[in-house]
Amino acid sequence: MLRIFFVTDIHGSDVCFKKLLKAADVYKPKVLMVCGDLTGKFVIPIVKQSDGSSKARFAGGDLVLNNEPEIAALEKKIADTGSYSFRANSNDAGKLDKEYMEKVFSEQRCERLRSWVHTAEERLKGRDISFYISPGNDDEFDIDSLLKESKAVAYCEEKVVDIGGYEMATLAWTNPTPWQTPRECSEEELKERVEKLVTGITDMKRAIFNFHCPPYDSGLDAAPELSKNLVAGTQMVPVGSPSIRKSVETHQPLLGLFGHIHESRGAMTIGRTLCVNPGSEYGEGVLRGAVVNLDKDEVKGHLLTSG
Repeated sequence: MLRIFFVTDIHGSDVCFKKLLKAADVYKPKVLMVCGDLTGKFVIPIVKQSDGSSKARFAGGDLVLNNEPEIAALEKKIADTGSYSFRANSNDAGKLDKEYMEKVFSEQRCERLRSWVHTAEERLKGRDISFYISPGNDDEFDIDSLLKESKAVAYCEEKVVDIGGYEMATLAWTNPTPWQTPRECSEEELKERVEKLVTGITDMKRAIFNFHCPPYDSGLDAAPELSKNLVAGTQMVPVGSPSIRKSVETHQPLLGLFGHIHESRGAMTIGRTLCVNPGSEYGEGVLRGAVVNLDKDEVKGHLLTSG
């Protein structure tokens, strides 16, 4: 039997990544996976003032920090909620323009991922656990090269890889979103990417589709309907990909692992295919996950987890 522990959409949360590694002790999987939207969305300056205090704006509030322990505690809180921080001097305030902040953002997200990979290498060394990692639509392309550097952590994006005798195809790309994220494309292009990728699978009865974007109208893709001003309403609407739905219906892999839509935690079947979206509450430091047991060409059981 092959046991998989799968999480997605941790968006830079340090505490969620630590919980992921702890899950290897709790659930004892053969395969550990964090796939889709690895990085955070915000970088927060902590600016030292002339009087020795520091100021930062976080979670909608203006904070005054009077000593090093207070600054360190805020940095940890920022990291655990998935954002990044850096220290600056009030004299440098004029330098904090968009170009500079983008440079800092890139450095910070790469450094955190580098530290995660290093920690995973140390924690999993000598253990019979395979660890797979891949980006999602929100992730910039600057992270890919560093994820490929590790020999202990397997980068699986746009590949078909063997995991314990099962063939897993991984794709970060999604259909268009209102936010114009780095790895999104038209439905036509998404269909081409999916079909080109899955041609590398030799046995669909033992195949896993690890696609960040969920199938359309599957119950795993329901998100709040947005107004023209991108304000979330109370009505939930399907926002997944028709192309991915069609691919699952046509090819009928054994298992589909999806993410992208944080609110649509759940599991359902499309034909013979078990489809799972573990959901995400990274901002609260909660790790949502899914345990799936595979035996030959059957799913023997699954469990949605929270911790």
